[in-house]
Amino acid sequence: MSLSGDRANIELLLSACLNIAIELFGADDPRVKEVRKFRNLQHPREKFDASKGFLKDIRSNIASGKFSQKSEVVRSQVMSTPELTLFISHSSADMPVAKALVELFEKALKLPARQIRCTSVDGYRLPVGADTNEQLRREVFVARAFIGVITPISMRSSYVLFELGARWGANKHLAPVIAGGADATILAGPLSSLNGLRLDRREQVIQLIQDVSEYLQQKLEPLASFQGAIDSLVTVASLVSASAELSSLDVNDSRQLVFRNNSYWRQSGDKDDGPFCSRRYDVDRKLIRLTVQAGLTPRCTNCDKLFPRS
Repeated sequence: MSLSGDRANIELLLSACLNIAIELFGADDPRVKEVRKFRNLQHPREKFDASKGFLKDIRSNIASGKFSQKSEVVRSQVMSTPELTLFISHSSADMPVAKALVELFEKALKLPARQIRCTSVDGYRLPVGADTNEQLRREVFVARAFIGVITPISMRSSYVLFELGARWGANKHLAPVIAGGADATILAGPLSSLNGLRLDRREQVIQLIQDVSEYLQQKLEPLASFQGAIDSLVTVASLVSASAELSSLDVNDSRQLVFRNNSYWRQSGDKDDGPFCSRRYDVDRKLIRLTVQAGLTPRCTNCDKLFPRS
């Protein structure tokens, strides 16, 4: 692992350690509190060494049978949880990509909705009243297959890093998929040893479906029955997700906002800057740049609203 100080790299390790500690000892155990202190260490090298040392000790104790009784308790909890076949980890800003993935796997593998967790997509969210952190921590471990949607935005999401770190630390199936204008170089730290597939490449999306089908030992439906879902995913994944980023744009900038073609533009000399989502600006005064691609209607990937040109 490179110790360049990259936040995502360190967060993956820290999240893995914390989730394993909670799973083995319980959230209030003093040993869990010690693991939480890793985040307070000043230098990335210190955080890295502390995390790796903790994981080494845990693996040694598991190998020696020290946690066998606790493992039985954890196993019984897992067995009492309804089967979760697929967990799709993603940032809410990348919801259109996650939704397209759900639709693809439903058509290609005939997975029931109850066996898929995708927290930003209606019909696949957490149950009402559920303890979000507790249920996510449990489902990240018990899901048979795990897909991590990796984009420039998701690598800054604390929940995505939490989920990726927990899954990586558990040494279970983890399939990173890349979208939002990123490439394989975004897979740094613990993820760098994993082969990631690009969702903006049709051939790689087909490979993803085939690989997951084989891993789950789930029959793959005829390709013709889900070709449209593949094409939809490739299109959505090709959009630069930076358009959904809550970036450093200053809404108090002296440049005047003008409303044109159902969206906001910011006047900047001879060339206007935009377009921006009118819904997000009108509701909470945030400038969210729309995704604009040749031949497609401008869209806000944050709220999924389309902006037809007038």
